[in-house]
Amino acid sequence: MNILYFTWSEINFSPVLKALEENGHNVIVYNGDYIAHYSLQSVAKLDSDFNDIINKHPIDFIFSINYFPFIADYAHKNGILYLSWSFDCPLFTLYSDTILYPEVYIFHFDKFECKKLKGFGASNVFHMPLATSITDIDFLNEKQTMPYTPDISFVGRLYLGIPFDEIKSLPDYLHGFINGLMSSQHNLLSYDLITPCITDDILSKFQEYIDIPNEVGSFLTYRDFIVDIIQCKLSQIERINALEMLRGNLNYSVHLFSDAPYDFKNHIIPHLPVDYDTSMHQVFNQSSINLNFTARTVPSGIIQRPLDVIADKGFLITSYSPEILDYFTNGEDIVYFENYNDLVILSEYYLEHEKQRKEIIENGLEVIKKHFTYNQRIEQIIECVF
Repeated sequence: MNILYFTWSEINFSPVLKALEENGHNVIVYNGDYIAHYSLQSVAKLDSDFNDIINKHPIDFIFSINYFPFIADYAHKNGILYLSWSFDCPLFTLYSDTILYPEVYIFHFDKFECKKLKGFGASNVFHMPLATSITDIDFLNEKQTMPYTPDISFVGRLYLGIPFDEIKSLPDYLHGFINGLMSSQHNLLSYDLITPCITDDILSKFQEYIDIPNEVGSFLTYRDFIVDIIQCKLSQIERINALEMLRGNLNYSVHLFSDAPYDFKNHIIPHLPVDYDTSMHQVFNQSSINLNFTARTVPSGIIQRPLDVIADKGFLITSYSPEILDYFTNGEDIVYFENYNDLVILSEYYLEHEKQRKEIIENGLEVIKKHFTYNQRIEQIIECVF
């Protein structure tokens, strides 16, 4: 296949490109970093550049990680297939009527979100779990050793500075409603309580205080927007509280690798963000426990972080997600918690049982090799279409 790959410097560009080429495809890479801030001028440049490329090198399809409506528009106008593989959820660029074009094929890691997109009328929507690369972790560890060995590590965002925190004018009764809803949802990891509780009456009250852009040709509703900002806020609270609980209840070090400082009550050891290609792998490999908190905005899918931890021969404790059970068995090749008291108990147990940690690491690595490589995923995507 001849493929035009639109990249925006996504973190998994290198392994995706490598898989495409190793599977025998000819790939032309187009760097679209400049189009991060959408404008008519940048889209016109893309159209012109794509025309020049395709006139010189006939292609079978355009490919991107995540979905870009302006690429869908180009593909539709020129009768070229556009395949996208989405790594984020929700990805509001997918809430565009361009997903109805017959040239567009959408691959998404979350089954629930696939169902939602099909509900908009899109026919070419396929569930496609994420993938990871097996790291040569021994080589990395030989090149540079870590100056410390964390007991518990969390690599990720705390969701500070999110839209919910910028809202200044909500009345007390709406704040009380949201806080009560988040409190009820907090220990329910297997059920979405928030979405059904955002009724039309509640939405009408929110609309008096919060506006969203009304984009033409968008399936994005006001309910989607409000649910998303509440779920992001809950993710923030849960991550902070979980780290506080672990440090407050266990006599072990808790390390945070994140891009924003936070004044914790308990002593959480802060670090700068890790580099995805180097230091991240060492943190995952050298930490006794790596934590994953799947954001509340992800209904069912397995996000990138758990796969990367396991591929780096790291021990993982993750929040529950329904699709975990499609591939993993709790306590054998993965460990997940179903509430935050459970997280503390599991963390203490596995910190004291290294043998069990090593067994689960090895078993999890076999699941990754069997089901989650980029070479497998790339061929599965192409076989769905051709």
